[in-house]
Amino acid sequence: MRRKITIMTLVSCLVVAFIVIGLSVSFAGPQEIKPPPIKKPIPSPLKPIPLPPQRPCEGPDPAVISQRVIKSIVVRNGVKIGVLRITSTLKNVGTQDFVSRPGQQGFVIQAKNPDISGPRAYESLASKDFTRLNKGASITLTATYEIPHIIEWGHRTPRFGECKAERVIMSFVSYDPDILLDSNPQNDDCGGTGPAQGNNMKRHTIRYMVECPW
Repeated sequence: MRRKITIMTLVSCLVVAFIVIGLSVSFAGPQEIKPPPIKKPIPSPLKPIPLPPQRPCEGPDPAVISQRVIKSIVVRNGVKIGVLRITSTLKNVGTQDFVSRPGQQGFVIQAKNPDISGPRAYESLASKDFTRLNKGASITLTATYEIPHIIEWGHRTPRFGECKAERVIMSFVSYDPDILLDSNPQNDDCGGTGPAQGNNMKRHTIRYMVECPW
């Protein structure tokens, strides 16, 4: 009798367990399956679009294509002197020969002192007149500029008795103001006739430390 009761009790427990499991599954509902996250593509950096090569203007075009400044320091009679050696090149990069009259144009190297205003700020170091510059031909001009009582090249915090200073070295084409009115198209610079126009000038700013003048 006890054995039957035990078997019946075990069967009842199993039946109850199956019912509970069935109810749990029915109430839980179907499990939602989420798709894996989509990886966003990493944008590649934009490549710069190369500019087309610059074409020469139609006509004669004397241009300052280079200006090289070499700096050094020498000692003369116990005084340190800064020496600038300048080499500049003028080239006709246009499509036609440049032909003109004397005195209407020149190739010039100047030094400018930014601490002075007016014409006194400019010092002519070298110049060369020219009347003809064929297409592709060039002129080289050299000059030397000295700075007495220099301490060193470049700027830094000055010590007592020291001052910051600078010079601007410029190479440019100088034209007569009326050159476009002389009825000669062979000397009309197609890049412009002003010193700072187009390719008519190159410049370097030279900074240095110097003994104060006072």
